[in-house]
This record gives sequence, structure tokens and C-alpha cells, in this order.
Amino acid sequence: MILAMHGATVTTSSDPAIVPASDAFVLSTLVCLWFLIACFVIGAWVLWCRSTRPQPHQRLMIEMEDDANPADAQASTIGGAEEKTPPPWEKPADWWKN
Repeated sequence: MILAMHGATVTTSSDPAIVPASDAFVLSTLVCLWFLIACFVIGAWVLWCRSTRPQPHQRLMIEMEDDANPADAQASTIGGAEEKTPPPWEKPADWWKN
């Protein structure tokens, strides 16, 4: 409450001119908050889409890399089902039984 001096009117928080202004402030603040949240959500969604679906030129680079190493690509798709011969310096898995 503002004190009256020299015949000025007393303004309280229930003044009808203040209520719409405060409502407008709250509403504009909420709109800004929801706009920022929407921007972050849309940005995260765009990043997720780009990571799950590469663009055509990126897909081509990935395919060319897989074509350059067909043995590695085949072993990774099979899941390592075929046995690889160990290097000559490695002992067999049951070396301690002999």
C-alpha cells in the first residue's frame, strides 16, 4: 500500500488497473517459458533424428567403409561365429592341462 501525500490517492494491490497488468506479466512469462521448453524439445528431436537416420552422403560413406573391409563387416554381422586362428605366440586355452 502506498501512502497518500498531498491529496494523492491510495493504491492497493486490489486496484483493478493493476490486476490485468500483473495477469499479462504472468501470462507473458509463461508463454516465454513454454516457448523455450518447446525450442529445447524440438532441438533434441532434430538431433535424435539426425543420429538415427544419416543423410544420403553419410550412408554412402558408411557403405564404402564397409566395402573396403569385407572380412571385418562379415565377421561383425555374423557375430564372430567362425573361429579365427590365434597368432602363433598365443597358447591354447587349455595349455595348463598338459
